Amino acid sequence: MKSYEVHLIQNETDIELAELAGLTDGVDTYECANCWEAIGSLDDGTFEPYVITLTYKDEGYSICLECSLPVIEPEIDETID
Repeated sequence: MKSYEVHLIQNETDIELAELAGLTDGVDTYECANCWEAIGSLDDGTFEPYVITLTYKDEGYSICLECSLPVIEPEIDETID
């Protein structure tokens, strides 16, 4: 069995908390590890929420909200028939 840790980052304060917890390296803007969209604090002043996923091997990945929806909001069914 493998386990994963998922942390939802919704704003600048969450980034600071993630940094204090050792989940991030202090960089405010990232790219989704799945689709490469910009996430975090964007140049236009907006914030694109994302998740930090830690694998069972202690590897960390930043993933945009859209790519992570099946995990963080499983009741939302976005399947294509």
